Amino acid sequence: MRTRLVIVCTFFMLALNSGCSNEERELEIKFTKYMLHGKQVYETSCANCHQKDGSGLKGIYPSLRGIYLSKNIKRSTCMILNGSDPESKALVRMPAMAKISPLELAALLTYTDNSWGKKTGMVSIDRAKPAIAQCR
Repeated sequence: MRTRLVIVCTFFMLALNSGCSNEERELEIKFTKYMLHGKQVYETSCANCHQKDGSGLKGIYPSLRGIYLSKNIKRSTCMILNGSDPESKALVRMPAMAKISPLELAALLTYTDNSWGKKTGMVSIDRAKPAIAQCR
């Protein structure tokens, strides 16, 4: 099912961008793949608390709707990898995702930063790798 969705989205993007260069089409396809992968990571690991629409639960889990996680990629990555700071004032501590790969992190940040009305573009693996290295 997921493979079919990726294929359909890829062909859709190709049809929309038929006037674009090959490089632009490849970037659009890569962005679409990151968004799909990021959505899967988000829905599996984050949506239970932050909600499927990123709205969170007031006073318990923060909303991600107005937050751009890639803006401070080191801080966001450390929180994702290690969980929220024990000193945090949050009622519930965010669990660690210590085994997240650079691709999963890049896709997750791409998804959260381009969902719910936000559009910032793709977060590359090249940005995710150093952030992960700094937090481990």
